[in-house]
Amino acid sequence: MASNTTDLKVLATPIPTNNSPHNDIISRRPNKTTEQENAKEKVPLIKSWSGDDPIIFCTQIDNTSETLTLIDSGASEHCFADKSLFATYSILDNPPIGLCAGKESTFEIIGIGRVEFVTISNGAQRKISIDDVLHTPELRSNLISVSKLESKGIYITFGSGKACIRTPEGRTIDLGTRLGQLYVVDVSKPVTHALVAQSKQKPVSFETWHRRLGHVGAETMREMISNALVDGFRVEGDLSINGLCEDCLFGKHTAHPYCENTMCKREVLERVHIDIWGPSPIQSAGGCIYFMVIMDGFLSFRTVAFLRNKSADATLKVFKDYHVEAERQTGKKLKSICFDMGREWCNATWKDYRTTHGLNFEYTIPYAHQQNCKSVVVKTWI
Repeated sequence: MASNTTDLKVLATPIPTNNSPHNDIISRRPNKTTEQENAKEKVPLIKSWSGDDPIIFCTQIDNTSETLTLIDSGASEHCFADKSLFATYSILDNPPIGLCAGKESTFEIIGIGRVEFVTISNGAQRKISIDDVLHTPELRSNLISVSKLESKGIYITFGSGKACIRTPEGRTIDLGTRLGQLYVVDVSKPVTHALVAQSKQKPVSFETWHRRLGHVGAETMREMISNALVDGFRVEGDLSINGLCEDCLFGKHTAHPYCENTMCKREVLERVHIDIWGPSPIQSAGGCIYFMVIMDGFLSFRTVAFLRNKSADATLKVFKDYHVEAERQTGKKLKSICFDMGREWCNATWKDYRTTHGLNFEYTIPYAHQQNCKSVVVKTWI
């Protein structure tokens, strides 16, 4: 378990803080600890804002470890029960058995890694990193081994109720505080502090406010200004957006345009496009609630038929009449039909008709009505 790295490192420069040292009372029996309070979120006072004053937010979370951490001169290895303090962690394939001071007392060792925590030293926060730490979940406390630190060239002295360490670089750190007969380390998990500051507010352009407010409409913004609905809403210049907002245009697009080149039809009845619209909320005089559009891809000649339902028999009857009339009037033979994959087309009735007349059916992919765009556009017009 030896490591070439320094066993204990100070990873961060001191950060001034008003946090007090560990104040928990420890029982005379070292294997008993009092219950620690759950982590509480502390949010400092936020100054009231009149529109001209700066805004300052500072959020700090008290994330103290619930497991007591002790400096132990009798421990041969660093042993931590709190797994959440491990920054790196490896499970041991053949975990050894730890020996306690009591007769025939053992504990389980299941992993090893590097521990990182934040402690208070001389009124400042310091981030501490310890390598080669054993994970011992059966222990009641986290133990920092004095002998292990000394083997890495880190010396520790006890006096005046403090446990001070001196790193190989010559830095001195107050690591622990004496409480009762034990030296306790105030351990907190590293947390991220949210700090936000805003300088004195200045008027900005109408377009800047448009972006700040999530691209709200210009008319809504003008109403907010005229009715003084928002404090500090100061605009510099005209109350209008110059040109069009590109982000708004992209945000309101349901799909990008299809600009690819398509193959043009070269003769009548080379391909026809079919689509159905409905059901209509209001029936026609004849009781129809659907209409079916058939359009030639070359001439864009359109035929519209109204239907009571969109069953295979109803749609095929309309198409048979169109098929006969179109071939008789043009003298051409129908080759291909393009429609979506609705059940009114994908069924045995239409399949038999295709086989009988040697037609080619072309289906659009799901949710891509643009592939059958001509009939869709006509249906929209109608």
